[in-house]
Amino acid sequence: MLKIRQVQKHLLADGLMNDFIKEMNKHLHKYYPQYITAIGDNAEQLQWVSNNIDQAKGFDITIEQDICRYLNIAISQGQSFYELAWATDILHCKLTGSTRVTMLEDAVSKQLVKEIKEEKRLLNTLVEEQCEQFCEKKLKKVVSTAVFFDIPVKNSAEAWDWLYEVTMKGLEQGANDDMLLDAYLDAAMRFGKDFEKQPWARDIFEQDDHIVSKMKHVMAYICGDA
Repeated sequence: MLKIRQVQKHLLADGLMNDFIKEMNKHLHKYYPQYITAIGDNAEQLQWVSNNIDQAKGFDITIEQDICRYLNIAISQGQSFYELAWATDILHCKLTGSTRVTMLEDAVSKQLVKEIKEEKRLLNTLVEEQCEQFCEKKLKKVVSTAVFFDIPVKNSAEAWDWLYEVTMKGLEQGANDDMLLDAYLDAAMRFGKDFEKQPWARDIFEQDDHIVSKMKHVMAYICGDA
C-alpha cells in the first residue's frame, strides 16, 4: 500500500494539499481502478479526492495515513457511507482519528464477510431449487427403469434420494441445465451414482474443458459401452 513519509505527519499548508490530492488519486488508481475511473475524468476524480479529504478532516481525521485509509473506505463503500448507522456510530465516538479509521476498516471487513455468506446462502438456495425441479421431472423415469439398470432403490422415496444425490453431483460438475443434467443422469443410471470416480469418467472430468464438451465425451462413452 501507499508509503507515507511520516506516520504521524499531519497535512500542512494549502501549498502541499494539491500534491497530496494528486498522490491520493494515484493511490486509488493503483488499488481501486474500477471505482475511481467510474467517477469521471481526471478533474472530477481530483475533486472527489479533495471533497473526501475535507470530509475526513471534518471527522478530525488529519494524519495522512489515516486519510488514505479513509479514502479507501469511501471509494469502496460509497462517498456517503458515513451516513450509514454503523459508520456514524464509529465516526462520532470520542476516540482518536486513527482508532476510528481502524474500527471502520474492521466494520467493512465484517460487512463483506456477511455479504459473502448471504450470497452463498442465496446461491445454495437456487441450486437446491434447481435440483428439486429436475428431480420432480425425472423421478418417474428413475422409478420405471430402476430394475432395468439395477438402481438400488425399492420405492419412490429411495428413488428421490438417489436422484437428488446424482443431480447435486451433476450440478457440482457444472451441468447447470436440464440437457446436461439429463446426460449426467443417464451415465449415473448405467454406471452407478458414483460413476464420476471411475477411471474413464475421472479422465473426462479432470480435463480443462467446458462442461458441454465433457458431457459429449460422457455420452460418447455411453454409446460405445452400449
